[in-house]
Amino acid sequence: MTDKNRKFFFFSIKILVGVALTWVLFVKLYKEGEKIDVELYKKKFSETSVILLLLFSLLLMPVNWIIESVKWKMIISNCLEKMSLRTAIKSVFTGVAFGNLAPGRATEFAGKILFVSEKNRLSASFLHFVSGSSQLMITIVFGSFAFMFSSFQFPGSVIFFYVFAFLLSLLFIFLCFLFLNPHKVFSFLQKFRFFNKYASGKIEVPRPVLKKLFALSLLRHLVFSLQYFLIIKCFFICDDTFFIFNGIFLSYLVMAVVPMFGPIEALMRGGIGILVFSSVEPVNMNVFVSSTMIWIINILIPTAIGFFFFLFKKFTNPPETKTA
Repeated sequence: MTDKNRKFFFFSIKILVGVALTWVLFVKLYKEGEKIDVELYKKKFSETSVILLLLFSLLLMPVNWIIESVKWKMIISNCLEKMSLRTAIKSVFTGVAFGNLAPGRATEFAGKILFVSEKNRLSASFLHFVSGSSQLMITIVFGSFAFMFSSFQFPGSVIFFYVFAFLLSLLFIFLCFLFLNPHKVFSFLQKFRFFNKYASGKIEVPRPVLKKLFALSLLRHLVFSLQYFLIIKCFFICDDTFFIFNGIFLSYLVMAVVPMFGPIEALMRGGIGILVFSSVEPVNMNVFVSSTMIWIINILIPTAIGFFFFLFKKFTNPPETKTA
């Protein structure tokens, strides 16, 4: 393949990905827009207090994803190859864009590893899940306390409580093992021929790095929880801070364990919000709009940024290794 043909091929792939992303996001927004009383919320969006809260939440978006970028830079630089923060930011935002292409954002890693050298991409995929496990552990811890409190509010769901708690405990134990023993999990995966073919060597994540990843995951969880809280304050009638944060932590737990499905991800997020907040917020549409706004700020806008980085990413052949 000539250099000209190769550039055309990659550019065509980028355009196809862009069309797919645009279609997925358009369907999400179109389905939600049909149910929103535009005139009612236009008044809300004209209020100074609402504008300021939304602006502050928007300004926290880059903070949220830069923290994730620092985590990604840290684990890649300490385990595989040196990565600058600038490259890590491009990698993370591209991952956000790719995450829209499959249920549960399962394709997010595919976008992130494009900024890692080809020989390390499978190992980088593994490290993506190691880093992600720390974030999910934090979500489970906060969400579990919120879930237990909510369960006491609804004593008729005792069986559901025990089943969910059991499954959640198994998931948490697995995540702890993966996060604390990535080298053992990596060695186990190397027993499979395909994995060993593309991911040779060892993976060692230093304990100080794991501690920093966990601390950054905690900080990031607080940041995007604060974002959700600020948006909720714009629309909710309920003003009980404790119940709102309890609902936020529980919402993120449910969203983490229930795979979001493609074009209806935003609808699912709204539905989860309504289910969680129904006991404290009488107007369901307020919950739905709040869930939609946090999706627009933390997913839609980063997706547009990520596709921009992907569109201008140069795909070059790996340099030949010189032998003595």
